Amino acid sequence: MKILVLDSLRVFNPKSRKNGLYPGVVALHEKAGWEAIVVTLTVPSRKDLQYFRKASRYSLISPSRGHAALIFFLLVLGKLLNSGFFGEKAISVGMYSCFSQVAREIKNGRNISVVTALTSALRSGLFARQVSTQFGIPYMVFEHKTNFARGFASKAEATSVRQTIEQASLVAPVSEALRLNIESFLGHNRVKQIVTPNPTDMASGPGGHIARAEDFPQGRFAFGAWTAWRQIKRLDLLLDSLAHILQSHPQTCLIVAGPFPEWAKTRVEEENLGNHVLLLGEIDRGQIKTLADIVDCVLVPSDHETFALPVIEGFAAGIPAVVTRCGGPEDLVSSLSLGRTVPKGDYLKFANAMKEVIDNYECFDSEAIKVHYTKFYGEEAIMKKWRGLYVFVDGLQK
Repeated sequence: MKILVLDSLRVFNPKSRKNGLYPGVVALHEKAGWEAIVVTLTVPSRKDLQYFRKASRYSLISPSRGHAALIFFLLVLGKLLNSGFFGEKAISVGMYSCFSQVAREIKNGRNISVVTALTSALRSGLFARQVSTQFGIPYMVFEHKTNFARGFASKAEATSVRQTIEQASLVAPVSEALRLNIESFLGHNRVKQIVTPNPTDMASGPGGHIARAEDFPQGRFAFGAWTAWRQIKRLDLLLDSLAHILQSHPQTCLIVAGPFPEWAKTRVEEENLGNHVLLLGEIDRGQIKTLADIVDCVLVPSDHETFALPVIEGFAAGIPAVVTRCGGPEDLVSSLSLGRTVPKGDYLKFANAMKEVIDNYECFDSEAIKVHYTKFYGEEAIMKKWRGLYVFVDGLQK
């Protein structure tokens, strides 16, 4: 049996962009027939609980009722005061509550072969390390954070992450670029790392209806971009690039999905880009699949990424990508037949890459891109990767 540790199970909310990430790994474990205890360090939502009632091979550990109330209070307080301090305290409470329950399971005879930290070394990894230290169970970390390139919040945080990474039996970074960044952060290559891409569920299941997006292109070349638009995601660069392209390619449009800052809406209105830019806001997983089918190319203009799930979601639909070389997406767009890569932070080079895709679109073979997706990122390919991870960790115990 395995223990899968998540910071939070709220990623099972169908409105969440992360719904294709960690839940994808959890679902993969169930399909592979691996029994698991899933630990969430914060309070699960009603949808989370419904999911786990149906998942026969899983049991769920979450903070006790009393600790859950304290966690809820801390999270509300942090939101009211706009402070991350209380969120960290909430995680600490969740760790304490869940650790005692895991300890009880182990002492009652549960045979645990490995603890897998799904979220990162920072929180779930720390929890996995504590379980390993207390009970001698090996742990591995499935890592996706950009902090190894951007830096950590404090020296103490960096030290904790270093200890978690160095004591892990295995680290599974989501890209080769992240593997190298972790190696650089540590200053040595003594930690075993196996690159393991993020899973996605884009090849199966129905799409979701989004009328505004379906009607928007009207025969124009349509670019698409979807993420939670934090500053490092560079929505500003995306709009700069589109404005430049429209001078030579007026039959072009852009559909943007995901939570966006208010300034983006204002800018689109002030620069009269409304006929060329559609800001959808938050959409669910099914709608992302539909959007990938609507647009002709997916865009990732970020300053920092470790993987860029939208690229793979686009590949599943058979469309190319234009991405920045920012720590992960460049590994995905590994040839000109899959799209273009450009330096980060340069809107003119990004715009020129977009033009190249438009002008040479007949060179992109949609079916070949789908085959590439299936071969390297499809369900069977990712399951094979995870089997390899567990075979390695199991081998260390023999």
